[in-house]
Order: sequence, then C-alpha cells, then structure tokens
Amino acid sequence: MTGSAATEGLLAAAPVRLPGRTIIPVVLRRAFSTGGSVFYTATPVAICIVEADAARLVFLAGEEEGIQRLPAAVLRLIREEQRDLQASGG
Repeated sequence: MTGSAATEGLLAAAPVRLPGRTIIPVVLRRAFSTGGSVFYTATPVAICIVEADAARLVFLAGEEEGIQRLPAAVLRLIREEQRDLQASGG
C-alpha cells in the first residue's frame, strides 16, 4: 500500500468527577494509515468544566482555532453530567 490517509475528530475523554463538578477533557484524535499500518494520536485541546448550573469550555493555549463546533456526542455527555450534578444537588 503506497500513500497515506488521515482522519480526525473531536472526542470527549473519560470524565473526572469531583464534588460539585465534572471535568471532561476534549481531545483531537487523528488516525493515519501508511504502509499497511494504522497510527492514532490524541492531542488535548480543551477541558469542559461542568457544574450544576453552567458548563464552561476552557481551551488549551493555541488550540481554540481548531475547534469550530463540539460534536453532538460531546455535547450530550456535557448535558448528562450537568443533569447528574443537578439531581445530586452538587
């Protein structure tokens, strides 16, 4: 196989639950294939701090230009975490 192909997308990493808030890392995952092998990289680009009454997206230095819109799966996770925090009174 000659040549290479690349795909990329934003994903939510495993949430970190703390009292009263959840921190969700947002990573840019890239997949490259070349010579019959597939390579994956994951670059952290932001963190989302979810609290019962709000969610804030904090970009890591220099990464805000690469994010036009968070994918639906990431937004769903943020909403679910916010509902859980509201239900627990956190």
